[in-house]
Amino acid sequence: MEPKITFGHTGDYYVAYQYLLRKLGYTVIVPPKSTKESLDLGIKYSSGQACFPFKVLLGNFIQGLDKGANFVVMIGGRTGICRLAYYTELYKKILNNMGYEFEFFPFKLKKEMWDIIKKHFPNTKFIDFVRYFYAFWHKFRLLEILREQTFLNRPYEIKYGACTQLYNRLLKQIDLADSVKEMKELKKQIFYEFENVPKDKKKQVIKIGIVGEFFILIDQFSSLNIEHILGDLGVVVIPSAYLSGFMLGSLKQVRFLDMFLPTKKHKIAKLAKPFINRRIGGHTMESIGHTIEFALSGIDGVIHIYPFTCMPEITATAIFPKVSKKYDIPVLSLCFDEQTGIAGIQTRLEAFVDMIKRKKFKKGV
Repeated sequence: MEPKITFGHTGDYYVAYQYLLRKLGYTVIVPPKSTKESLDLGIKYSSGQACFPFKVLLGNFIQGLDKGANFVVMIGGRTGICRLAYYTELYKKILNNMGYEFEFFPFKLKKEMWDIIKKHFPNTKFIDFVRYFYAFWHKFRLLEILREQTFLNRPYEIKYGACTQLYNRLLKQIDLADSVKEMKELKKQIFYEFENVPKDKKKQVIKIGIVGEFFILIDQFSSLNIEHILGDLGVVVIPSAYLSGFMLGSLKQVRFLDMFLPTKKHKIAKLAKPFINRRIGGHTMESIGHTIEFALSGIDGVIHIYPFTCMPEITATAIFPKVSKKYDIPVLSLCFDEQTGIAGIQTRLEAFVDMIKRKKFKKGV
């Protein structure tokens, strides 16, 4: 059986995933980008108690399987105290009941991933896998650098939409880049081109950090692209996490170092400890810790985003008033599900940004 593989969309990271999987020899079936149609599919076949990311990804999987895929990439899961640990088996049960026959492909930095690749392609040498993964990681990081540069420059653009147009053009170039050499040159190009976007450096802007549930943080469809809305409102967006950090954090060696050495993750956990002294699943501790870090570094405000029914992040919403008061930083919590409308989100963001700007620029900071 020819291995045909599909996956769920997480922002634009699909560009890197399809690159690695094709290099390894898989026939890659990229599902359509997340839309209301894919979300409706996920809602139709999942429990009403399932969280929003579960429904979005289920819809992606169904669309990929409908196109002939027989393998589905699963990132993370099966461990931890979040409901995510059960999602692999739940997806399998739902999709099998719908008549789909497939296997999961575990995309983890673990031996399990290499074993399944070797099973599918016995002639693949480990050195080739390392070489492909090295190139994949460069492409992966390029996507994050591109997004970061868009966040930093969009609030200052003179011509509306200039950064978005540049993002889309460079995204296509990242997709086409095939060698590490090309990717290193493209990295220089990203910085150069954003530096040369016509900007109004005198424009009064504010900086807002974004924390919350990880999938909502990195998937623009699920968050209704609030980072774009904020950029148009004159906000430099500072994300608390990227997917590369999540992947590295899955390594046991990295988790061990985080426990005992003053790594970034250790620092964040230490900052959060006075408010929450143990992990309760999800990214509650990170949400609290990053908010405090943002406050200490002079960020003007924090937006906390999370999916409906996510108990760890709901717990965080109860803690944020204490954090906000102690560190004098405004925090806005926004909950997302299939009923969330762009108009309501935009109104709340406009009010939040206006409040911070009035406070900051009234003081002449």
